[in-house]
Amino acid sequence: MGGLLHLVEDRPTPKAVYNWRVWACAAVASFASCMIGYDSAFIGTTLALPSFTKEFAFASMTPEHLALVKANIVSVYQAGAFFGSLFAYVSSYFLGRKNSLYIFAPIFLLGAGLMLGATGERGLGLIYGGRVLAGIGVGGASMIVPIYISEIAPPAVRGALVGIYELGWQIGGLVGFWINYGISETLAPSHSQWLIPFAVQLIPGGLLFVGAFWLHESPRWLLGKGRRELAIKNLCWIRNLDENDMYIIEEVAFIDAAIEQQRATMGAGFWKVRISTHHHIQADVLTLLSAVPSGRPQPQSPMALLSWWHALLMAKRLWHQRNQLLFAYSLQIYRHSRDQHFLLDNGHFRRC
Repeated sequence: MGGLLHLVEDRPTPKAVYNWRVWACAAVASFASCMIGYDSAFIGTTLALPSFTKEFAFASMTPEHLALVKANIVSVYQAGAFFGSLFAYVSSYFLGRKNSLYIFAPIFLLGAGLMLGATGERGLGLIYGGRVLAGIGVGGASMIVPIYISEIAPPAVRGALVGIYELGWQIGGLVGFWINYGISETLAPSHSQWLIPFAVQLIPGGLLFVGAFWLHESPRWLLGKGRRELAIKNLCWIRNLDENDMYIIEEVAFIDAAIEQQRATMGAGFWKVRISTHHHIQADVLTLLSAVPSGRPQPQSPMALLSWWHALLMAKRLWHQRNQLLFAYSLQIYRHSRDQHFLLDNGHFRRC
């Protein structure tokens, strides 16, 4: 009878398989979830910073116009994430998981950089455009990274490694919700004050882009594309085993069998897999619809609604600024604790 961290293995597994490399790959890839969580969270409270509202003359707008502006700033990001997840499906199939991150991480960084160029004289155009590009980057990365982690993870720790991705999401969200409270308490209202939360986006995005050069392509994707030699080389590096080790030989055989089964049941090629059965078409439609609010395939998230609600709450000036900020951030802590997903089953990490 094992404890909480007891591993349930599908076959005898050398200890070398659970080496630092597989954990480091998951952690580096999960910088994507940090930027997703942060980007979804920081915008609502940033819109209510006095320095931001003053620079972009929110006071001169009618209530209807102001509500539309705030809604657009929040929602264009979600629209970009939707299309980013679509583009990522194509790029991850043809270009691979690692090369796709080379595409979407720079798109995100470009969007974050554009937002830093916004001023009262230039208007909100750069923020709109930057939010769209950041959303595309976020949507693409959020589609690719969980697949990449699940493909490189040993079965016994797959749930734990995918959990790192979810943990990064929640950490990014907490930082995003609290950062404006911190700067409002420590910095005087100015252009630099509201620029800081926008600039912080560059940290997880830059770490993901730099870290992607160190990541190794998914062996499963490489085997599916017939690049067998590189696939075995990458698998040996990730597992820290020799290519002649029985564990490597068995894992390659398992991947080959899974790929052959997929080809036999759904066909080979991008379009054949998609149109093989009516069931898969229905599943794809449902997946795309569930991805709309957050840019990733998941049950619909309250993150966008919560971000928008924060901006409205703070704009109403129902309480003193410090109290309403604390109230809003306390709600985020509640959401954070409620949404934790522990991949445990009867005391064991559940394989997924």
